[in-house]
This record gives sequence, C-alpha cells and structure tokens, in this order.
Amino acid sequence: MAYLLLTTAWTTYGLSVATLAAGRRVPWRLGRFLRDAHRLGLLRQAGGAYQFRHAALQDRLARRHRGDLDRQSRPPLRTPPP
Repeated sequence: MAYLLLTTAWTTYGLSVATLAAGRRVPWRLGRFLRDAHRLGLLRQAGGAYQFRHAALQDRLARRHRGDLDRQSRPPLRTPPP
C-alpha cells in the first residue's frame, strides 16, 4: 500500500515542489505562481505545460540563473523601438 502511495503522480509532484521550494528554486505555491504568471501574460499554456510567451524574458532569466549577468552588463529587458 505504501508503495502505491509513493508512486502516484501527485506524490512525486509534491515531493519535487517541496524539494525545489526548500532550496528556493521555485515558490512554495507553484500552481498559484504559474496561474498568476499566465493571467498576467508572461506564460502561455500549451496542453498541460506552461511556456514563456516572450523568448527574451526566458533567455534573460536563464542567463541570470546561470550567473552570466552582473550588475554592469545587464542588457535592457526591452529593446527601444527604432
């Protein structure tokens, strides 16, 4: 019985979110965060997955996560119109 409980998708999801949230990698209320980001237009939903609506935002967050950006070399999030 315990084996069945530990192998469900919800258990795996809960353990994954708890582990990532404890390490400050995702918010504790991940579902609420994703719904808010979708409502604000930052993410789009494709089936059961969320995708960034803007590739520039995704690239910037990825660079920042990797530590590629420092305070002096941060490019603007939006490019000025020509």
